[in-house]
Amino acid sequence: MIHRTIDADDWIPRQPKPIQDSGDTRGREAVKSGDRVLHEARRHVALGLKRTELLPLIGDLAACITLVPEVALESMIARCEETLGNAVASGNGSVRDAHVLALAWSIDGDIWTTDRDFAGTRVATWSTLNLMRGLADAAAFS
Repeated sequence: MIHRTIDADDWIPRQPKPIQDSGDTRGREAVKSGDRVLHEARRHVALGLKRTELLPLIGDLAACITLVPEVALESMIARCEETLGNAVASGNGSVRDAHVLALAWSIDGDIWTTDRDFAGTRVATWSTLNLMRGLADAAAFS
């Protein structure tokens, strides 16, 4: 199974990396996100973009994603905040996305994001354009 993660800015993936699994899920992709990311995405669409008509689409996406409760990541948050606070690329020391980094670390997943905050955290990040190219390449070889 391949694990991907989604950040609220884009909704987390990683360079496809097979993880041994059993049953009929072998070789398929699993997209995971935190419940906090889902909440942030809904808030951004409703309040930031003022596009409440898009909220049902977020619900449809959420139905296809494995949501990980933030409480399941609590033991990693402090270490993730420290890592993000020392990250060089963003230079802003923001620890706002520690829950996203914790999820990526916990599932050995990459992050789909427009942020540069994750540089230096030992997690690969994907822009939307690079993700779409990677998925197209993967589809061409399957």
